[in-house]
Amino acid sequence: MKSALILLLLALFLTCIEAAGLSKRQSCKTDDDCPGVTCCNLNTLQCVSDPKGTICDIPPTKTTSKKTTTTTKKTTTKATTSTKPTSTKTTSTKTTTTAKATGTPGKTVAISSSTLCFFLPPNKGGDIADSEKTAVAFCRSTSDAPGAKAFPSGFIQTAHYKSGTGSGAWVQYTGLIDPSKYGLSSSDEGGQYDNHGGGSPPGSACAGYKYYVNLVEPAEKDYCIRCCQNSADCPTGKSTAGCQSIVPGTYSIVLTPSVTNGTHADVAVAPVLWTAPTRQQLDSDPALKKALASGTLFPLGVGLDTSA
Repeated sequence: MKSALILLLLALFLTCIEAAGLSKRQSCKTDDDCPGVTCCNLNTLQCVSDPKGTICDIPPTKTTSKKTTTTTKKTTTKATTSTKPTSTKTTSTKTTTTAKATGTPGKTVAISSSTLCFFLPPNKGGDIADSEKTAVAFCRSTSDAPGAKAFPSGFIQTAHYKSGTGSGAWVQYTGLIDPSKYGLSSSDEGGQYDNHGGGSPPGSACAGYKYYVNLVEPAEKDYCIRCCQNSADCPTGKSTAGCQSIVPGTYSIVLTPSVTNGTHADVAVAPVLWTAPTRQQLDSDPALKKALASGTLFPLGVGLDTSA
């Protein structure tokens, strides 16, 4: 009877200890971590009483953690604005503008590859030197320069244009005239027009250029004009030297002479090149001077003509 009582008390004591252990629920990883008769529940990793071996002897359920990877694809939407060009039919009108010379009417000349002007006496039959202060502009067309007169028909026999650069840019014309078409004297040795100083004539100019020099020489049957940006290219202090010294250029014409063969019609002979004399040739050769003053436009056989 006493032994039974002792066993009962022991059982109660153990139950109290287990109850105390269960209340604490000690954490564990293995059974060694658990006190007394408790064991480690591998599912909860806590010490428990397992007298029947139904808790601790059951291995933990292997949980396969499915790795879920959520890939968020970043979609970039490129906004493309397609602008279709509008085809507009444009009608292009080609306008050709001819620049006209501007300046004092009657006192402005113009020179270009298609425009020839220079100064002459205001009245037919005037003297070149005497008109240096009263001369007016003449051109191929009255529209080439403001207030210009037109050259008489046949007055310009040849016209040779040239451009170049010396101290500055320049343009020029050289050629031959028929003095009789404007009543000029064939013995008139001519004179010079220019705009240096006060100008001869006063206020005269060449459109687009700062300076000009212009000689007309009826006795030599020639003329010359040069327009320059620099005064050094239009020398004016040697007018008596004549056109061919001041404005070098072409002063020739090809002639086809003819001879009378008895009662038959004129027969053409080989063409010749007639070149205007220089001022020095004219002054040094009386026969040449007389031939040129005779009224014959381009006299032959006086040392001026060569085979063309």
